[in-house]
Amino acid sequence: MSILGLETAVLLLLLVACLSAFIFRPLKLPYTVGLVAVGFGLGHLERLGVPSAALQDVVLSPHLILYIFVPPLIFESAINLDNRLLERNLVPILVLAAPGLMLSMFLIGGSIAWLTPLTLGSALLFGALISATDPVAVIALFKEFGVARRLTLLLEGESMLNDATAIVAFEVVLFVVASDGLQTLSPGHVLGRVALVLLGGLGVGILMGKLAGYALVLVKRDGLIQVTVSVIVAYMTFIVAEHYLHVSGVIAVMVAGLTLGRHASERITAAQRAFFKEFWEFAAFLANSLVFLLVGLSSVQLFGRIRAFEPGELGVAIGLAVGVAVLARAVVVFSLIPPLNRFLRDGPIGWRFQTVMAWGGLRGAVALALVLSLDEGFADRDLLLAMTLGVVLFTILVSGGTMGTLIHRLRLDTPEHIDRLLGAEAMYLASRSAVDALAKLDEKEPFRMAVLEDARRRLQGRLKQAETALSEAWSAAGASPRFSRRALWSQAVALEQRGYQRLFDAGVVSEGVFGKLQLLVDLKRESVRQDHIPPPVAAHEPLAAGWEAKLRSGFLDRRSGTGDLLEDVMQPGLSDLVRGQRHRQDLRVSYEYEFALFEVTGGVAQEVARLAKQHALDEVIAAGCVRAYQTLREQSLRRLNAAATDEPALVGELQALILRRYALSDAGKMLDQFVVQGLISSEIAAKTRASLE
Repeated sequence: MSILGLETAVLLLLLVACLSAFIFRPLKLPYTVGLVAVGFGLGHLERLGVPSAALQDVVLSPHLILYIFVPPLIFESAINLDNRLLERNLVPILVLAAPGLMLSMFLIGGSIAWLTPLTLGSALLFGALISATDPVAVIALFKEFGVARRLTLLLEGESMLNDATAIVAFEVVLFVVASDGLQTLSPGHVLGRVALVLLGGLGVGILMGKLAGYALVLVKRDGLIQVTVSVIVAYMTFIVAEHYLHVSGVIAVMVAGLTLGRHASERITAAQRAFFKEFWEFAAFLANSLVFLLVGLSSVQLFGRIRAFEPGELGVAIGLAVGVAVLARAVVVFSLIPPLNRFLRDGPIGWRFQTVMAWGGLRGAVALALVLSLDEGFADRDLLLAMTLGVVLFTILVSGGTMGTLIHRLRLDTPEHIDRLLGAEAMYLASRSAVDALAKLDEKEPFRMAVLEDARRRLQGRLKQAETALSEAWSAAGASPRFSRRALWSQAVALEQRGYQRLFDAGVVSEGVFGKLQLLVDLKRESVRQDHIPPPVAAHEPLAAGWEAKLRSGFLDRRSGTGDLLEDVMQPGLSDLVRGQRHRQDLRVSYEYEFALFEVTGGVAQEVARLAKQHALDEVIAAGCVRAYQTLREQSLRRLNAAATDEPALVGELQALILRRYALSDAGKMLDQFVVQGLISSEIAAKTRASLE
């Protein structure tokens, strides 16, 4: 295929993807599911007499999937994963991705060997490659419907890990089949190979992620170079691990993404982080769009090449494969998760989450890449290919297409009254902001007074409508005590999050502390979503008397990413006192955390009381929420005072540091305004900011 032909085909596919995303969005159908259907239709254009040679020449291949599409998809998911939330849910993710995948492989392999003409070896190959999940379409729906972040993380984390496990299992089974039985392969050899592949990928990922993190620091003022470094890391990590070292490229890219994501959160500015995130979301959109279109398009081409079976015989085999794969997924989820529930830090994974995880185990590009990697001369290749295509298409089109209905039926989406309330509040705040902005304009030229008054009148009318809609939304939420309680607490948690965000944007709290606060808010939000009110989540990391004993015992997370911040408050000459450094660093993190709680919870209590009074909400419900936040504020104040008593000198330094941060924040905003207005250049602003710092 010529370069011009390839370029034309890619551009046509991207155009189709954009149009499909625009068309399918109002239908509440994941655009990735729609893309497979559209791709399937594109595959039939040639038969209908529509010229489409450029599209027909583009075919999915294992190298195209693994070396072009997989790295950006894995990397984008990894850098956006919340490391702290991932750590809290790592046990169920690992259980599903390792023992769960092996159980699925043997269930599917044994059943397929019994029900179809396939040999046990070929059936186990099918079990290995079809057990890897690809929940991209489901994750997109989760974000749209406001599903719990924990559920999203469970599916996404499992998918990244079981891709690697499936590839290793597939390679081991293929080696056994090629060696004509298990006689030539000892269990020790199998375990050693698996350990080498997985641990090797882990090592490559850590090394590449660390190197990229240091590179980000060297070019910390240039966002374009930072993004370019991340692209190089995503692809080079996979190539080095998979092609040169023959270890798990998926694990390597995932670990590199997690490592670089942690470095990026600590060592680059908020604006650069936003650019970083937007670029990788764009890269993931491109990769997902092309791969799902090509899945549909290539399915037609690949089915057309399978000549060795009658349509009826092939249909029975595909139907059996689909049934066995779906059933095996359900067995894995419902048999492994319940025993784990009693040991999980964030509470049990309920039957509703389990149902979505079972039905949302879509299969996708990795399964196709593995089956296409089989040699043309492999005895059962055509049947394995047909069965894989059947399962992939069924899970994407049927499971993915019905996931929205399932989420709604299980009440895992944002409740309708809460959704209306949030929308009404957003409209009210936006309208009020517009009115305030217009009020600042001077009634002079070039604005004529009549024009200005007309604009103000229109905006005041919109604001009045927004106030009415917001009042009606609160009235609807307050019609039931249960809805009223959830609505009020949802607002309280949202206010709390905004408060922490303001402190972080102002530079008052560091990235590591902000991450802890974000995790706190996320856990509270999930609890409220599940009607656990007040949220049974630890509201703070206590800082009572006896600082050193508690710090030495490790009750604080010392991996908070703030290790390089200690220098802000340490006096010269103490660098050799490691214990003192650790104590000061931990106290710094803890004091910032408690200060943020103290600052924000008081404001939340006041705003909740105002909302309750304004919308005539149940006094008992409102008083309970207000009292909870007032209690948090009082507890934080006691811990801050205890810290000042125990460590007066160090706390004095910390308080001075916080005050300097407030001052620097205001100065920085002024400098940014000067740059926008063209009064100074960005270079002068940077030098001035550095001098102030």
